Amino acid sequence: MVRSFVLLFLSTAFVAQPSGQRGTLDPAFQKIPFDQWLGEHEQARLRWTASAPRAELSFHQRLIAPVEIRLDGRDLETRRGAGELVFFVQITDRDGARYQDHGSIDLSKLDENIKAANLEYSQLAFFLPGDYRLAVAILDTATGEHSTKQTQFRVAPRQRDLLPDAWRDLPPVEFIGKAESPDSWYLPDIHGRLRWAASVLSPARVNVILNVAPSVPAPGSRRTQSGDLAALLPTLKVISQTGSSSLSERVELLDLARRRAVFDQNDVHALDLDWPRLKASLGEANTASIDVHSLSERHHDAQFFVSQVRNLLRTSEEPCVLVVLTKRSSTCGRR
Repeated sequence: MVRSFVLLFLSTAFVAQPSGQRGTLDPAFQKIPFDQWLGEHEQARLRWTASAPRAELSFHQRLIAPVEIRLDGRDLETRRGAGELVFFVQITDRDGARYQDHGSIDLSKLDENIKAANLEYSQLAFFLPGDYRLAVAILDTATGEHSTKQTQFRVAPRQRDLLPDAWRDLPPVEFIGKAESPDSWYLPDIHGRLRWAASVLSPARVNVILNVAPSVPAPGSRRTQSGDLAALLPTLKVISQTGSSSLSERVELLDLARRRAVFDQNDVHALDLDWPRLKASLGEANTASIDVHSLSERHHDAQFFVSQVRNLLRTSEEPCVLVVLTKRSSTCGRR
């Protein structure tokens, strides 16, 4: 019989705190004898696996992979209804630095038919290429039973690295917490910074325009506004992380459908993007709908865009670069 799967993407509700040495230690690990458990025989009668599948390049231009834990639902049937399963995840790099995170599943919320399914817990993380050791402990808070597993895995480097210094200051591992959109696209709690233009020494200004107007999809298209921003916001964040003190940067968000600027920030390289204000601007843009009047005036969109670009470039005293981020289709046509 083919077994079905219950897939749960749950992650910790806290931010791991830096330790006195390189790595990030989760305070929750201090409440359990984690290292001792790794050397003991298993207590909990659970059939489960833990793995870190192949990493892929994300829109944040960093390698991302989930730590996946799969449990046989038949072992959860008798545990349903009381307590939690707490997952303690530790990744150790080749230098011995440890990166920890934890999350949990409420056993009272398991489906009545859990015995006919496999349950998965997944925790996303950014990685640098290298060799790692994964150690996972599962604790049943109702019975006090625990189970542990360890495995080795490797994150392969990219075959072609056009910007070899961009990842120079990034931590080897950085866990990604659970968040609602648009925070889940921008990831404001991720502190690792790229340095894609660190070698640039000549003064220049980077002007970035992001069109946040809702798309008018082509007939039969399944593209959504959420899908657009899920790619555009990480790209905007990447562009803002130049790593060069010689580059200044200005970011402007335009709602072309209503022909207005909804966000403007200068000197981004020194201050970082003002995410709270930018996030509020996305809400104010009300990108979920366009009124009939705005649609009827679509022929003015291009004129408004050109005037905004002209004003932006006129204020640039240094040599400048213009970057336009937009969707595949918008209210003023395809780019």
